[in-house]
Amino acid sequence: MSHTTPETEIANVGGDTADIRDVTGNSVNQTDAYSPSAPYTAIGRAAPTVDGDGNMLIRGDVLTDEGQFRDDFSGTSLSVDWTTATSLTGAIAVANSLLTLSSGATNGAKAEVMRPGDYGPLTYLGLLSISQRVANQTIFFGLRNDATGTNIVAEFRFSGTVNTAATCVSSSFGTIADTDTTQITLPNGLTTASSLKYQIDVQPDRVSFFIEDILVATHVRHMPGPYQPLMVYQGIKNTAAASNTSVAIDFVYFPNYNTLSITNPFESSPVNIISKEDSHYISGVLTSSATTANQTILSYTVPAGKVAYIVGFMLSSTNVDATVAKIGVNSVTTEPVAPGTVDSSIFRAFFMAGKTNFSDSFFSARRIARGGDILLFTVTPAAAGSTLWRATIDLILR
Repeated sequence: MSHTTPETEIANVGGDTADIRDVTGNSVNQTDAYSPSAPYTAIGRAAPTVDGDGNMLIRGDVLTDEGQFRDDFSGTSLSVDWTTATSLTGAIAVANSLLTLSSGATNGAKAEVMRPGDYGPLTYLGLLSISQRVANQTIFFGLRNDATGTNIVAEFRFSGTVNTAATCVSSSFGTIADTDTTQITLPNGLTTASSLKYQIDVQPDRVSFFIEDILVATHVRHMPGPYQPLMVYQGIKNTAAASNTSVAIDFVYFPNYNTLSITNPFESSPVNIISKEDSHYISGVLTSSATTANQTILSYTVPAGKVAYIVGFMLSSTNVDATVAKIGVNSVTTEPVAPGTVDSSIFRAFFMAGKTNFSDSFFSARRIARGGDILLFTVTPAAAGSTLWRATIDLILR
């Protein structure tokens, strides 16, 4: 393993001050001797902690359905989450709570709508109808790893002139040997001209295909892998000249099943639940001789799309007392509490005697800020005199 800095060794460990030297014998400056002239912020991952009996303390956050969605296609346009592609006479329209894909009659025309999904176990279902079934044309509905559909898929395909037929396809790789294909007849005399619910379950050990809640095919040999990202996809393509066909989609629904539950909503073998916490410590240092109010020791902007939960904090001083130290969001100079509200920008405000450490930790995480908020740790020194202030906040981002 290569090292970007020389290895160090510590001498005189039993003395009052350790002499830290690198392998060449040169003295290495100790961290406590560093006093920056302006505040800075350091961000790092929090280290594991233990209680008085030596038991490791952890906090768990179960991954939930961050990728799930439902779209009823209201309004007159698709949401920005969808990606579309058309060529030649292919067209896409949204009206009357329907997404409509039209092929036109030209050879090579297509209309495609796709959106990022997740990896299994998951379900994709939708309500759709096909205006006609003609030769030289294929309609696709389901899941695939990319828009081309030549590699990893789990989808319904509709081709040929028979409106009671469909094909269920699953693949682990884009070859015939790695693909399962089942030709099915729609149950109960149904036809693809009717608005029907089509559902695909990608499970750890199988892919199941349903029409109107009736199981029509199960594939266990070739299927997307357990950590294969899949996108949701609807499309129509002409492989030669054909008459115009419209595919009307009333809604689509995409849930995944990473929630902590005893059973999945379908019958299959369970998958392990992955638990994690996005833990961070945010630290800052300020060297000051002034008594100016609310001097910033630490400033941290919460990432977009995240919510910050505080689990503990620490403040230390090398010289003077703190008249007040504050932890807050966006502004800590006043308490902007209006009639009828309960929220304040200040999370903690406290006095601290000089040359001491003040810390607090919480048994459960406390929500403190959202994405875009600025988390602040400030101090108002009680007296003049050069003082090194250190502050740390332990955070979980969810």
